Amino acid sequence: MRLTSAIFALAAATLSLASDPSDCSTTSKEKTGSDFQLTEQADNANVISLSKIFTAAGKKVSVADVFNDGNHQMTTDSSGRKLWQHTSDFNDEDTTKWVPQGITSTADALDVGTYEGINGWIVSWHRDDDKSVRVTFVNRADDTYRHALLVYPHASDDFREVPVHAGGIMWYGNTLWVLDTYNGIRVFDLTNIWQVGNGDNVGKVSSGVYSAAGYKYVIPQIRWYKWSSSFEFRHSYMALDRTTTPDSLIVGEYQTSTSDPIRLVRYELDYTTRRLKTDSSGVSKAIWAYCVNIERLQGAVSANGKFYLSRSNGASKGDLWAWVPGGAAKQNSGFYPRSPEDLSYDQRNGGRLYTVTEADGVRYIINSAVSKPSSWAGIGLLSLGFVALLYVVEKKFFAQRLPKGVPFIREPPGATRFSLKTRWAYITDCANLHKEAYENYLNKGQAIIIPGVGFRNELILPPSSYKWINTYADDRLSASHAFAEYDQIAHSLGDDVFIKDPWQGTTVKNELNPSLDNLMDALNDEVGVAFDTYLDSTPGEWVEVNIMDVMKRVIAQANSRFTVGLPLCRNQEYLQTSLDINEQFITTAGTGLASPGVLRPFTTRLAAIGLRWNIRKLGKVLRPIYDQRLEYLKRPRTDADPNEPRDHFQIMLRYAQRERPHEFGNFWNITTRVATANFGSMHQSAFMMTNLILNILSSDKEFNTVSVLREELERVAHSDGNPGTWTKAKMANIVRGDSMQRETLRLNTFGGRVLFRKALTDGIVTDTGIEIPKGCTFSVLSYAPQTSESKYEQAIKFDPFRFSRIREQQVGKEGGPPLTFVSTSLDYLPFSNGRHACPGRFLIDFEIKMAMAYLFGNYDVELPAEYKGERPPTVWLTEAQFPPMDARMRVRRREKV
Repeated sequence: MRLTSAIFALAAATLSLASDPSDCSTTSKEKTGSDFQLTEQADNANVISLSKIFTAAGKKVSVADVFNDGNHQMTTDSSGRKLWQHTSDFNDEDTTKWVPQGITSTADALDVGTYEGINGWIVSWHRDDDKSVRVTFVNRADDTYRHALLVYPHASDDFREVPVHAGGIMWYGNTLWVLDTYNGIRVFDLTNIWQVGNGDNVGKVSSGVYSAAGYKYVIPQIRWYKWSSSFEFRHSYMALDRTTTPDSLIVGEYQTSTSDPIRLVRYELDYTTRRLKTDSSGVSKAIWAYCVNIERLQGAVSANGKFYLSRSNGASKGDLWAWVPGGAAKQNSGFYPRSPEDLSYDQRNGGRLYTVTEADGVRYIINSAVSKPSSWAGIGLLSLGFVALLYVVEKKFFAQRLPKGVPFIREPPGATRFSLKTRWAYITDCANLHKEAYENYLNKGQAIIIPGVGFRNELILPPSSYKWINTYADDRLSASHAFAEYDQIAHSLGDDVFIKDPWQGTTVKNELNPSLDNLMDALNDEVGVAFDTYLDSTPGEWVEVNIMDVMKRVIAQANSRFTVGLPLCRNQEYLQTSLDINEQFITTAGTGLASPGVLRPFTTRLAAIGLRWNIRKLGKVLRPIYDQRLEYLKRPRTDADPNEPRDHFQIMLRYAQRERPHEFGNFWNITTRVATANFGSMHQSAFMMTNLILNILSSDKEFNTVSVLREELERVAHSDGNPGTWTKAKMANIVRGDSMQRETLRLNTFGGRVLFRKALTDGIVTDTGIEIPKGCTFSVLSYAPQTSESKYEQAIKFDPFRFSRIREQQVGKEGGPPLTFVSTSLDYLPFSNGRHACPGRFLIDFEIKMAMAYLFGNYDVELPAEYKGERPPTVWLTEAQFPPMDARMRVRRREKV
């Protein structure tokens, strides 16, 4: 008995030691995240009263105002490092009174990478007595900078200095987060930057008169996250991680010896509020904690699952460490000059690391690539040889099945392959290559072979064959088999059934489209909620946003309302994971197509690791609602339950239960079908909305587009006396807005080809006499004929009323081609044509019209002044068109009349 008791006592003691959050001597370095707690304190009410004082005096300024008011100048050395001003009258480089500590950037502030049109850094400095903190706004456009003082409003009309070390900072939306070493995190309000008078004191001088130790601007503390765990934690450095879902915050410790705990901790952030995620008591519990045991760490940042750590070494150069949890950390000794401090990550340009060094005389802002190959020449030669070998193997064993006698564009008669020059033209100037193919061959009734992604060659049939294509049954010429080949689903997800048997799309056509009127109110409601959430504008105040970022989120949320319903359609983890999956579908397919056939199964599976992980992640969010919905399916459909959801997810489950019982119980399959349905409804709709907004705003000067659109939308909305409700009939009366949509898709369709087919049998001969071998895939061009001068006057110009003029002239007349956004024809192919035309186009149409009505009805919208009324150019990636991902717009909520 005593021995047993002793064993249990020893086990308990061991368990207690292992779970001690301050003990980093154990074998397991991972700690319980929830032990590390920060408690949100109430917002400082004095900020509001002081803001009123400065606003009334005209002394409240914006972030951009401070950036554009630089009074000092950085210089750049031969290594590209930025040095602080060091002149006879001002010296930040050598001063010992102030010491730089933390760094953050506009890439932290907003995902687009700029803030109010500015690309810049903010750097924190602590005073030598740790009794005051200043922050520096560095404008990267001209390397000018200005210091501002951080203050704590301790009264309704006064403020004082902030006595912290400010070892790490993070810019997140309209807030600046600053570390308080042993007390937690202080948050400062960047919507309240106040201009003060000159003077040595800090705070109120007299009624309405303030100074800040000679600094022109002050930024007030709005809230505090108080360290509330029972053990000590040293808040030494911090960084934002935008690559997690949701966004997260990394905080770490500096220690001079591993005998003291050196831990990294991760907290989740709420994107919508710019706060830490907390429980009902206001407590934020870390989701991960780890003992890293590397002494003298000064900064840590994580991105895409990998950590980068900066370490100081006294008078010697500093180190950069790279580490993936669970593996060994890799040291790059002497990577930094002496005394590197905080780190910040910028996902633009392939990933950049920013740091600031503190030692007087060698103070820099350093901008470095995340990774740097040691020998580009050696890698290039090795790659070239490998590619050459793969090309030989590809031609010998994995050649595509192509018909004989069809010419290769820009190659001599009888050619059976493309020159590097022609393949380069496909990569760099595909639009003109397609135009040449259309005008010189296809429009004359002749098929042509053009280059494709990677090693592919693509057979393109002429317009005269369009009707012939649609005469063949799917068991001979298959659209789904063609898409499966291009999407590479068999390799990426292990099964191409999701494409070859796309019943998730069939249910949209057969069950959702007929009942669209019943979805209108819910969809319209969600569009409004989404816009108001992501634009976050108050009446009278302009804000500048990234168009694509807003549209992706608005479309994702609105589509999810009819896909999975409330409340999941507003779950940020579900929405962000869906958006991540959409991007990964494209990159995975592109990787597979670009790879030689011999490597395709391996490269595609490798590229799809993140895709499969995110689908599993989507499943975790979807699982609770899936389990709830199964309860309804236990009853026969004849037992109508008014509470049963009527969204797409429920329809899919009913269909699977009835028609695909082998999939019904396979949750992975159901989740994957939701993911593929989301891709179809979200991805190109977001592209469409981004292009549409850019086209409307850039054409406004010539066509008065915005006013014409607003007038029509308002008139139609009020036509039945119920302006808050949309119906099919009302949608059909939006003629000019519909013309803008059709014209946008004519010019800015994502892909340049449609009507994809794969021959499943031999013996297929086209209407022009070409024998299509079994296994051959082919398609037709869409962008080239849609922008041909032979079909449209000023074909590449956006004319918002190109189609509405024709429709208005046809009123009361019979005949004429249908020219609506959703109608398909041989001259308008964005939605394909025939029985395989996009089944969700009607829902997309309604959604876009509702989005236009809400955006332009409730907000003033304009392009930034620097665009000079012109649309940023479309980005071409081989034959795919992307809207400019960094394009911005200014919005201001309209006053209610």
